[in-house]
Amino acid sequence: MTDQSVIKIMISKRETNKDEKRALIIDTALQLFSTEGYFGTSMSKIASTAGIAKGSTYNYFASKEDLLKAIINDGFKHLTESVDYLFVNFIDDKSMEKYIRHSFKLIMDKPNYWRLFFALAIQPWLPKHFMADIMQKMEPMFAKIAEYFASKGFLNPMAQVMLFVSTLDGVSISYLTEPENYPINDICEILVERYCK
Repeated sequence: MTDQSVIKIMISKRETNKDEKRALIIDTALQLFSTEGYFGTSMSKIASTAGIAKGSTYNYFASKEDLLKAIINDGFKHLTESVDYLFVNFIDDKSMEKYIRHSFKLIMDKPNYWRLFFALAIQPWLPKHFMADIMQKMEPMFAKIAEYFASKGFLNPMAQVMLFVSTLDGVSISYLTEPENYPINDICEILVERYCK
């Protein structure tokens, strides 16, 4: 093995370790923010729970707010990337059904993330640009859904999008409040029937 190959392997391992540590910090913060609250969780608590030195957290995130932004942005990046394929072309009944089912799957797969997101969304202290950034990322998806509703004959497609999104949010919050007893799968079927047939 050449010296160059050894150096490349060492750099690759270092990058992997950095990515893993960043992910560990994010996962730990997400867990603590969703169970103990944003204000109730210090960077020290995140570091000790993750089993790393407090100073290490600041190598990845300048502040607790910076860490929170990373958590929310990572989650929305995952959401938008996971459904982008549905919105490349004109949306039809089949892709709308996939979107509804996928939305509920994300809620069930990542409950801590969504508990945190919905709790934050109604907080007056959250910087205005924070939610504005998220809404800007969602605009292309909303526009495609509005096209779909227009094709289905709705008179005010964008208002219908807002009602649809609010319905998804309300169902999600109800499920996250009491996941064992909430009939999320039945409600998913009702929404598919209402919007995709």
